[in-house]
Formats: sequence, C-alpha cells, structure tokens
Amino acid sequence: LEDENILSSKKDKLQGFKEKQKQRQEAEAAAAHDEEMRKKSQNSVSQTSLLRLHQKNMELVERKQQRVQDQIVAEFEKQQKLEKLKPKINVKSDPSRLLQKTKGQINREKDRSCCVNPVVGSRGMPSRAVPAWRKGL
Repeated sequence: LEDENILSSKKDKLQGFKEKQKQRQEAEAAAAHDEEMRKKSQNSVSQTSLLRLHQKNMELVERKQQRVQDQIVAEFEKQQKLEKLKPKINVKSDPSRLLQKTKGQINREKDRSCCVNPVVGSRGMPSRAVPAWRKGL
C-alpha cells in the first residue's frame, strides 16, 4: 500500500512537472511569437520611416539642384545683359596718347590766358575806378 502511495505521488509529481514544463514551453513559444510580431511591426515601422526619410532626402536634393540650376541660369542671363550693354569700342594701343593733353586741359589753358594772375597782398589789388558822382569832389 505504501508503495502504491509512493508510486501515485511520484506519478502526480511527474504529471505536475510535465504540466509545468508544457506551460513553460507554451509561455516561451508565446513570448517568442510576441517578440517576432514586435520585430515585424518594428521592421514595418522602420521600413515606412526609412521610405519617408528617403523620399524627403530626395525632395531636398531636388530642391537644392533646382536652386543651383536657377543660379546658373540667372548668372548666364546677367552676363548676356552686360554683354549687350557693353559698348563696342576698338581703340589701338598708343602709348604716346597718354602724354597728350586732353580737350578739357586745352580749354582750361585758353580760359587762363584771358584772366589776370592772382594777386597777393593789398598793393597788388587793382583799385576801382572812382564813381561818377564822386569825381568832382
């Protein structure tokens, strides 16, 4: 009888152990499944965020390229306008003309010839003629 009791208690313990082991395996499987689902959801979130970031980067690159293109076009148009406004002058290189007097200098010299030299001091100042009403006094 005692052997049967020991045997039945051992069987009960063995069944309890097997149930605990089964529950542990089920819990591990559920945890692994949850972890896998979490990783999948993270991957999908990371994939969508990566796609969004990649798209945003591409938009920024396109904007920068467009800005650079616009600057190049603006600079080209500016150069064309300046070329149109620039007068077309063909002058020979003549070093002797640098020493010649300009028309302005020649005109100033003509004007000086008719003028009196500057006077320094009161003696050299020309006196005015006596007015007509004082002549007889």
